[in-house]
Amino acid sequence: MSVSVVWPGREGVEVESRNVPSPGSDELKVRVEASGLCGTDLHIASGEYPFARPGVTIGHEFAGTIVEVGPDVEGFSVGERVVVDPNIPCRTCEFCHSSRPHLCENPQALGVTLNGGLSEFAVLPAPQAYRVPEGLPPEAAALTEPLACTLHAVDLGDLRPGERALVLGAGPIGVLCAALLVAAGASEVLVSEPSRERRDHVRKVGAEPVEPESVSEGMADKVFECVGRSGTMRDAVEAVKPGGTVVWVGVAPPEAEVAVRPYDIFRRELTIRGTYTNPFTMERSLALLGSGRIDWETIVTHRIPLDRFEDAWSAHSEGAGLKVCVLPESS
Repeated sequence: MSVSVVWPGREGVEVESRNVPSPGSDELKVRVEASGLCGTDLHIASGEYPFARPGVTIGHEFAGTIVEVGPDVEGFSVGERVVVDPNIPCRTCEFCHSSRPHLCENPQALGVTLNGGLSEFAVLPAPQAYRVPEGLPPEAAALTEPLACTLHAVDLGDLRPGERALVLGAGPIGVLCAALLVAAGASEVLVSEPSRERRDHVRKVGAEPVEPESVSEGMADKVFECVGRSGTMRDAVEAVKPGGTVVWVGVAPPEAEVAVRPYDIFRRELTIRGTYTNPFTMERSLALLGSGRIDWETIVTHRIPLDRFEDAWSAHSEGAGLKVCVLPESS
């Protein structure tokens, strides 16, 4: 039996004991060592995420140790530590065949449509596993997927060394984005955030926090919106310089709309990019975490055992700290 956090198909989540099967022919069974909570989990719990399957074990940011290997799996052994890419493309649609698996028409995802990692044990397809660098702690390894998603967003922003960058929002993704932009050689990385506590985290990754009231027109070459609200998405468009690029990283509600002036986009020759998941960035994310270039200890502010999941969920729901990491061990 395995203690698991389950979305029952109605508002909220439940903790229950479940049987975890042996792995199939091409699967791995892992003992979960750390699982991060994400805003997507809140959307699932509130019934706002259209792809989630009722009864699913949530959790898509997790790392663990292999305890059982399916009979047809090659290249992995019991005892190896792995982190998981939760996004599973169909590999047969137009987008998968054109090397754009993140745009897959028929995707599956661990923790959304398939049982995920907020559990003591998890079973997953072997191709979704990546080896963890020697010495990287479990809670750092569990950051691999959100860092990989952020890395894709920064790639799309196409920052050139010496350019000025602005990040709107200093949640976990915003701070990770700021850290990547600092590492990429921005001359200055400003982060707009109303919370004084979160502004302190911004300084720890080498960026400069500012209050939202100080954001003005044309103040940065590249602007990354990491909040997911219509208002800040509009603010991002106004804050970018002529010829600049705006990347909408935050996840807005499906029905949200943003009012922009087409003439303004035309006259200032702006680029607005969307960004979705983590195509081909997991290995780079692991390399960055293993190198020490990303201060993951600044990001992971809460480490709470699974048997105190209600505390972890409350901290996450209230936006306390930054990343809340659940450790499936006794307190």
